[in-house]
Amino acid sequence: MQFVSNLLTISESLQRQNVSLNHDPLCQSLLQQMMIRQYETVVSAATQLLVNFPDSYGIWYLRGDALANLGRYGEAIDSFAQTLRYCPKAKEALVFQAVCWIHQERPEAALNCCDRALEIASDYEQGWLFRGVALHRLGRYRDAYASYSHALHDERLTWQQRLRQWFRF
Repeated sequence: MQFVSNLLTISESLQRQNVSLNHDPLCQSLLQQMMIRQYETVVSAATQLLVNFPDSYGIWYLRGDALANLGRYGEAIDSFAQTLRYCPKAKEALVFQAVCWIHQERPEAALNCCDRALEIASDYEQGWLFRGVALHRLGRYRDAYASYSHALHDERLTWQQRLRQWFRF
């Protein structure tokens, strides 16, 4: 039963990424490799694809995602910047870039990215969540908790239930 649940989760995640990448056929094999955590393979394949398709925001995004998962945050930030160059409203790239800035202990830059993502989509939960993390790292605790509350906007759930739902644990 757990195996089926995991497959459904992977399938749903893949479908969401397919939609967000606008069904770009160039990204299909990269998405499959991401799902099985073959990050080095994704970086290598994406880098090769970008030689012929340098303006593919989907390839830049997946390359950045793989680099971030490998802990290569500086390179990931650069890939997300290229994603934004070709798709300026890619709120996911902004938030992922913010996560990388947080890992590099640059919360001001992370906060800027989150604010830009929230200008694009004011109800983007991950934007609010990582905005809270950046504010927390800056010692602005009241503002951080306000951002966390905004991210977890379902008032019917306790904060523990909301966190479990959000992080699925």
